[in-house]
Formats: sequence, C-alpha cells, structure tokens
Amino acid sequence: PGTSPRLIRTIRGATGWVDRVGLALIFPSDDLVLPSLWEAVAGTPEITWSSRDEEGRFLDFSPEFGRVWRWKDELPERRLVCVGKHVHGRSALVSLRLLPALCAASGEPGELSPLEQDVVAFIDDQGPCSTADLPGLIGQERKQVARAVDRLQRWLVLTTAGAQERVQ
Repeated sequence: PGTSPRLIRTIRGATGWVDRVGLALIFPSDDLVLPSLWEAVAGTPEITWSSRDEEGRFLDFSPEFGRVWRWKDELPERRLVCVGKHVHGRSALVSLRLLPALCAASGEPGELSPLEQDVVAFIDDQGPCSTADLPGLIGQERKQVARAVDRLQRWLVLTTAGAQERVQ
C-alpha cells in the first residue's frame, strides 16, 4: 500500500504542478497520454464532476470541477502558465519554462491563410479579444474564424489570455 498523491487545492499549487510536469491537459483524454489538471485536483478521472438529486437532476458542480474551471482562465490571465488548444486540438497547459522549447519544436506555422492573417493582424493591433466577439469584429463567419483560431493555437501563434464575463 502506497500513499495517495497530494491533491492540488490552490492556484499556486496548480502553477507549481504545471511547472513540474511541463505540459498537461485541462481534462483527461483517452487518446492523449498526458497528465491532466483535473486528475491533479480530483485525484482520479472518475470522480463526479457534479452533484445530482435523487432523480438525477443536476444540482451543482463539484468543488474540484469549480477549481479547474476557474483556473483554466485565471492561470493564463495572471500569466502563470500558457493555456490554449496547443496539443492535438485539446485545451492544454504549458509551463512558461517549457514554452520556448515547444515553440521551437512546433516550427514555423507555414503560410497563413488570408483569414488567419486577418486574425493575427487584428490581435496584434487591438490586443486580446474574446473568441465570441472576434468574427463580428473582423467581419467573418464564426465557424471559419473558430477553425482559424484553433489552427493558430496549435501553431502557438495565439494562446488564451483569460476569460471575459458574459451575460449568459
């Protein structure tokens, strides 16, 4: 019998954990063998993400899920780690220490499409922008802009900077 792993309870602990592992997913994925923040916080992928009543109706998210959900936005907002769809289209956390090596390993993105160029130019000029607002601001279709942003994140041209409060 071994000892159970120490679970992460604070954003400082999450930052230290990402620094140690270098690269991790936010939530586990069956097709990627990487550690996940969810497992580091909850201890296992099988822990319940929410509580439900006797009829199975959703009541609330678990405290563990709440922490992971907040930290996925707060970590990049506070510039503690890099977060984005940088690994196989999945939301990943990259330690700032590992980031230069990952950028070098990803190589040059190749020729950007006109839409990708428009997205990069807009962000360069205007700064961080909500992905929900970006299509309207550059006058392009939402689905195509989302695909362009995903490609730019895989190439580490764009990354997540935090979250914006929305009415909904």
